[in-house]
Amino acid sequence: MARVDDTEVGWIWVSLPGVGNAGGPTRAWIQNIEVHPEHRGRGHARRMIQLIEAELAELGVPELGLNVFGTNTVAMGLYRSLGFEVTAQQMAKRIDPTG
Repeated sequence: MARVDDTEVGWIWVSLPGVGNAGGPTRAWIQNIEVHPEHRGRGHARRMIQLIEAELAELGVPELGLNVFGTNTVAMGLYRSLGFEVTAQQMAKRIDPTG
């Protein structure tokens, strides 16, 4: 949970697949990140990610991944500015059930 003074502004959920395996996890994943609407645009998501990165570095986790919807251009801009790069891409097409 992210707080500014006594106010909750958002939260981040990060997983570490492979914990307990020899050598430890090689990539952590941001499963979800949320900044409450009234607190958006103030750098809270950026700071949450930076704090997670620092914690992962201390744990020796070398990589942080995430998925983002292609229409979420604001989030993609944030992630790019933090150094994230596209490593995969999915595409979909709607099918008309009436043929």
